[in-house]
Amino acid sequence: MHKRLSLLLALPLTLSLSGCFDDDDDNDVEDMPDQENVAPEAISESFTTQVDTAFSEELTATDADGDALTYAVGEEPQQGTLELSDDGSFTYTPSEEVTGEDSFVYTVSDGVNDPVSATITITIEAQQVATSEYVRSAFNQAPTDEPLPVNGRELQQDVEDPDAFNDLIDQ
Repeated sequence: MHKRLSLLLALPLTLSLSGCFDDDDDNDVEDMPDQENVAPEAISESFTTQVDTAFSEELTATDADGDALTYAVGEEPQQGTLELSDDGSFTYTPSEEVTGEDSFVYTVSDGVNDPVSATITITIEAQQVATSEYVRSAFNQAPTDEPLPVNGRELQQDVEDPDAFNDLIDQ
C-alpha cells in the first residue's frame, strides 16, 4: 500500500514538472499580441514672409512606429500658391502686392492609419522701402517699364535734406 501511495504522489508531481521543461517557447512572435500601429502626428506652424517674397520650408510630422510618411494638401492657401513635394518640403509664393495672413492645411499619412492634418499659418508683412531708393527707381524708369508697385510697401522717410533730389530735377 505504501508503494502505491508514493506512486500516486509521484505521478502528479512528474506531470506538473514536465510542463516547466517543454520545448514551447512562450516568447514566440506568433504568440505575442499584435501591437497597434500609432497614427502619425502633424505639427501646426507659423511662418512670416514679406510681400512678393516666396519662401521654402519643411512640414513637421513624426511617426512613432517609424513608418514612411506621405504628405498632401488638404486645403489650398487663398492669398498665394503652394508647391508641396512628396518629402514634405514646400514653397509658398504670396500673390502680388498682398499683405496680411494666409494659411493652408496639409495631411500626413503613414499608409496604415487615417491621415492626420495640421494648419500652416503665413503672415505676409509689408516690405520696408526707403523713400530715396523708391523715388530714384521710379524717376529712372523708361516709359515702357511696368510701374513700380506701391501696394504692400511701407515707404520709410529717410530723406532729411530738402535738396536730396535736385540732381534728378536738374537733368
